[in-house]
Amino acid sequence: MATILLVNDERILRTLVAAGLRRLGYSVLEAAGARRALQLASRRRIDLLITELALPGGDGLELARRVREAAPAAGVLLLARTRCPESLERKARDGGFTVLREPFAVTDLLGLVSARLPGASSVRKPPSSSGTEDRRPLRRSQ
Repeated sequence: MATILLVNDERILRTLVAAGLRRLGYSVLEAAGARRALQLASRRRIDLLITELALPGGDGLELARRVREAAPAAGVLLLARTRCPESLERKARDGGFTVLREPFAVTDLLGLVSARLPGASSVRKPPSSSGTEDRRPLRRSQ
């Protein structure tokens, strides 16, 4: 089972995304900030890091670099808030990282995750009672 390290300072959003990833069969480690994320990454093999690009009191880009140093095969997906400076987003893309700008649809995030993890084809699709995908964007609370 692939392990994802999810770093987001907003608990509700982090919990929602983690629940969706777990439903798909991934093991998910959660952290609210870079310090805790680095502790978790030092103890477990990480297959994919999903983190905010601009973390309060930290830097998601630096976190991504440090996780990649420890686990060169780990994928990285950076989430950019609407107010995130374009220069930081460009720096992340220039560094070879994928950036997903908020707000985003849950299915967009899950699709990017499945495309980056080995064995993703064996991951179950989430159940859907209506047969349609949930394309509502995830938005931060005000």
